[in-house]
Amino acid sequence: MNVPGISANTVIFLLQQLQCSIFSTTFNPNRQRLGNKVLRQRLKGPALAAYYPRRSATVEDVLAEFKKFDLDGFNEDEEIRLESIQIAKLRGKGAPKKKRTASGTYYAYDDIRLYLVPHVTHKSLTFIPPDTRKKGKR
Repeated sequence: MNVPGISANTVIFLLQQLQCSIFSTTFNPNRQRLGNKVLRQRLKGPALAAYYPRRSATVEDVLAEFKKFDLDGFNEDEEIRLESIQIAKLRGKGAPKKKRTASGTYYAYDDIRLYLVPHVTHKSLTFIPPDTRKKGKR
């Protein structure tokens, strides 16, 4: 195909551009990685959502509905769990108590930070760890 005044490469380029516009494909003359292969795939969200069962009513949901009508009820499994936790605490096997600071609030990061930093000042709390080096030779 000879077109006067236009090179063969330009004609091929224009034909590719026309082909992409006709067939609704992405025109990518530089062959860059655009992710179109991934974007053309079907969405996985609906399939994943259908895999897991829908949330059914729990004992807590039923008890909450009972309270609207001034009816009482209890969750036997929860009562057994709380009772076993209480027995474990009495035996000294329960979870440790949370550490409190001088202000009465708990800071989860204080436990780690106080031992990593040699001198920490936090509001009215000042902590200087004891010197762990040996003082003399034996």
